[in-house]
Amino acid sequence: MRIFILAAIVLALACDSSQTESRTDSPSASPVEVQPAASASGAVAEIAPQTLLSQPAGESLVLDVRTPEEYAAGHVPNAINIPHDALESHLAELESRKDGPVVVYCKSGRRAGMAAEALTQAGFTNLLHLTGDMEAWSAAGLPVEKAGS
Repeated sequence: MRIFILAAIVLALACDSSQTESRTDSPSASPVEVQPAASASGAVAEIAPQTLLSQPAGESLVLDVRTPEEYAAGHVPNAINIPHDALESHLAELESRKDGPVVVYCKSGRRAGMAAEALTQAGFTNLLHLTGDMEAWSAAGLPVEKAGS
């Protein structure tokens, strides 16, 4: 349990520092390369919002681990919503994507860290964390889908 909490704290701190960088970048800035970020169980790579946006739809499974209400209010296009506290009960649905890439994000990083840890323990091998999470995506003025649109 301590390792799990430590991993979530480390990832949250990493998100906070990279979130500041993302907000200073202009929306037209060139994409940042994927960079590894430390986690307790290995490396979870970071993917910049602009880099994710430039990928063809469906190349990565984009997993929004916020609440259904947060997801409905606005999410990364083509993301699916599985709240972080319900993720373990949905692992069978994600089994076909075990070798990824799977991009995980939440509002600011804490829940994404918990989800990444759970996915790593379940054997997912190609996890990416959206740098700065939804806050950075929105701050960059990138497209947002809403429920029913």
